[in-house]
This record gives sequence, C-alpha cells and structure tokens, in this order.
Amino acid sequence: MTAKLVTGLVQVCLVTQNFERMVAALADRLGVGPWKCWHYRPPALLDTRLGGAPAPWTMKLGVAWVGAVQLEVIQPAAGQTIYRDYLEAQGEGAQHLLVETGPGYFEALQAFEDAGYPNLQSGRINPPLQVGALTLPPLPGALAGRFATQFAYFGTQAALGTVLEISKMPPGVPFRTGVRLGKPDFWVPTGSRDVETSLPNRMIEAITSVGLVVEDLDAAVGNWESLGVGPWQRQTGGGATRAQAPLAPVNLELAQPDGPGAYRDMLEGRGAGICFLGVQAGARGAAGLRSLGLPVLEESERGALLDARELAGTALLVNERV
Repeated sequence: MTAKLVTGLVQVCLVTQNFERMVAALADRLGVGPWKCWHYRPPALLDTRLGGAPAPWTMKLGVAWVGAVQLEVIQPAAGQTIYRDYLEAQGEGAQHLLVETGPGYFEALQAFEDAGYPNLQSGRINPPLQVGALTLPPLPGALAGRFATQFAYFGTQAALGTVLEISKMPPGVPFRTGVRLGKPDFWVPTGSRDVETSLPNRMIEAITSVGLVVEDLDAAVGNWESLGVGPWQRQTGGGATRAQAPLAPVNLELAQPDGPGAYRDMLEGRGAGICFLGVQAGARGAAGLRSLGLPVLEESERGALLDARELAGTALLVNERV
C-alpha cells in the first residue's frame, strides 16, 4: 500500500432526517454559512451505486466552509444509502470524512480495496455551472460519464471509527474551485451568492480538530497509521486515553474511555464514531457559544465540550474556556 494514502481532511459530513431544519439551525444559531444546497437526483446525480452494484438513490445536500474545512449536510431522500443506514443505527450526527489522498483517485480506489476496505457507495454529480452571470448547462451524455465529479465511500467504520470518502473533480479543477462553480438549487440564507462569505453572527471561525470515540485505541491508531496518518501523541485524563495526530488542516483525536465521563456516555449511547468537532470560537468568544444555552458535557484544560447535538448532531470542543 502507498505509505501516505490519506494525506489531509477536506470535509466533515453531518447526516440528518430534516435537511432544512439542520441547515437553518447551523446558519441562524451558529452563524455557519451561507449554504449552497442541492436536491441531487438524475440527471444531476448519475451512476449511483451501492456495494458496487447499480442502485437508484437521491439526496439533499448542502455545503459551507468553516475556515479551511468544508461542512456538509446530507439528508437521504429516495433509495437505500449509507446515510440512511447511519440514521437508522445511530441517529443524526457526523457520518463520514472526505479525505485527500496521496495517489490519484483511481489508484486510491484500488488501494482502499486492497487494504480490505470495500467500496460501499459511489456516484457522480453533474450540476449546471455558474460563471459570473453566465449559467452553463450540465455536461452532456458521454462527457458527463468522463468528466463529472466522482465520489466513493469505503467500509472503514469498524477499523477507523468512521467512514472515509474520496472524490475527484473534473481534470484541472481544484476542489474549492469546483464547489464555487457548481450552481446550487437554492441558498441558505436565501439570496446568498458567495459560499465563503461570513454571516454576521458567526459563532465559529474554524474547525481545528475532529474527535472520535473508539472501543480499542491501539487497534484504531494502528489502522490509521497503515493509511499514513501520524505521528501520534498519547495522553490520559478526563475519563479517557487519547491519541492525537495531524490530519491537515486539523488534528485527529481518538479517545478510548477508561472511566466514567462524556466519552463513556457517547460510546455507550451511540457507539464508536465522530463525537466532537474542535472549534475556534468567533468574535464573541466561547461566551457567545455559551449564550446559546448548550449543555456543558465536560470542562478541562483544553476547554469546554458543549452538547450541540440538537443543532449539528455532534458535540463542540471549544478551544477557549467558557
């Protein structure tokens, strides 16, 4: 396997039963956005597969940037998907991570499968493009099959604590540019036209870490290391043994509960998976986040772990003490 299969983090995806409710809450209460939103279905969504076999499914999808990390919200619509499976098993929450890879897209597809991580679900998206005031139609037929954006998810949940996704933009188009060019079906807040514009009430400036609770820390660290993520530093305290490693532009943290506390509660309540996003507070500081009335799950020298599951399906670790 390539020594550095996984080289960075692009996106954290939240899955929800109610797309409009979650996106509105993130925009109105946390100031995250504006959101570019689509209801992806044919012909804008094509070549959909599940477990490698053709399968029809559709979804609502929205994206917004939080610093250097993209936050995505998905609601499954028609058909069986890994998003629906997650909702049925664990409820709303952070379901997968989109990662950058060292090898190209097709080489990475093979490398994940060679490592024992099957391709769970895949597809292509082909929306209209917005270039200034000009709208360009979706790519036609055979061109869409060759040049539309591709994406695939892998069965890494048991080994890593979460599902990983990789994607491929059209040739020569960087990820951020591709997102900017895609013409949305609608915006939240309505009327917004720049996905990178800050909202006036922005409570969060950046995502700085992604935390996962796992049952076996040594095994999870070894599995991430086999994909090229590391070096790891370990520490104990707060009811868990933790390991941290850089996954640019954030830190990746794995936590195995070793006593009572928030991590034990999260593991027993929802199982292994993404349990918090570490965030840099906005201009109002951590006090601004506290003013939202979010329950405090834990306070430590690292800051406050706030229960934001009602807003975003996950907790927020605020760098600054409240």
